[in-house]
Amino acid sequence: LVTVKGVAPAGARVDVTNVTSGLKTSVYASTSGAFELQIESNAGDVIRTLVFDLSQSQQPSAAVDKTVPAPRVLSSIRVLPSAITLVALNATQDLTVTGFYADGGSETLTDQAAFTSSNPSVATVGGGKVVALKRGTATLTATLGGFQDTTAVTVDIVTLDSITVSPTDITLPAPGATQALT
Repeated sequence: LVTVKGVAPAGARVDVTNVTSGLKTSVYASTSGAFELQIESNAGDVIRTLVFDLSQSQQPSAAVDKTVPAPRVLSSIRVLPSAITLVALNATQDLTVTGFYADGGSETLTDQAAFTSSNPSVATVGGGKVVALKRGTATLTATLGGFQDTTAVTVDIVTLDSITVSPTDITLPAPGATQALT
């Protein structure tokens, strides 16, 4: 499917034809002039768009032909940041997955990537968000289109195990008196 969208005069009929396969569909532009429709197509098909503004003329606009491009070919992904240190329970960090294509382009693909943690008791990851659970390390892996990249996570939560107060027995001679504790 290819989505065709644009702006035409309000109420104008927009005819879209897949010249290669002969499929045709139409839509009317909204009161703001916006239109959008989908038509079955494959890479290399020619899509022709004509606009009929019958309030102005019985003749259509000049045809606009576009060839459906081949899908972009993903060549690698990268996860950033490449290393994370979290220092509090339930602290979070967002990851960004960038896809790099054979045509030299790139785009953010975080929402399309699958994530795993090598040590989910230390750090979990879902939807690109890392959550610290306990002290330790983990390797987070993002996977997309057969490609993988990793991020090292160190969780350095410091937990107070005990506290000692000295002196242990205090006798204050009068109300308002103080005693230093160490």
